[in-house]
Amino acid sequence: MLKKLDLFLREKPLFILMLLIGFTLSIKLIANSLNHSPIFANFFPTIFLCTAYLAGYFAARFKNERVLIFVLYSLSALLYLVVDGFITNSLVNYTSFILLAIVALLYTGLSILAAEFLFKGANYGSTKT
Repeated sequence: MLKKLDLFLREKPLFILMLLIGFTLSIKLIANSLNHSPIFANFFPTIFLCTAYLAGYFAARFKNERVLIFVLYSLSALLYLVVDGFITNSLVNYTSFILLAIVALLYTGLSILAAEFLFKGANYGSTKT
């Protein structure tokens, strides 16, 4: 039975990722309810961790396509910033969203440049197979 479970989990890495995200979110919700805090209090590190899980999954899945990695990282950073702004009620109007999009693009660009610099000889992001 464990061999079947292991085989299933190896074939479905996205299923493991969703279980990990669900587990992380449930632990945070339980901790907030035990501390008698609002349910979404101190939720930002958890949301950031979930977007980091997703960004890592997509980077591993599409490791040879730089533009796709850039788009996915930008979307995950934008998702994190928008959810953070929504929870803290700091999204005022559309200009706040535009500013968050610019910050997400800058964050993504710096992350991609750092990865290129750090993994220069490690065949990171090359289109050759």
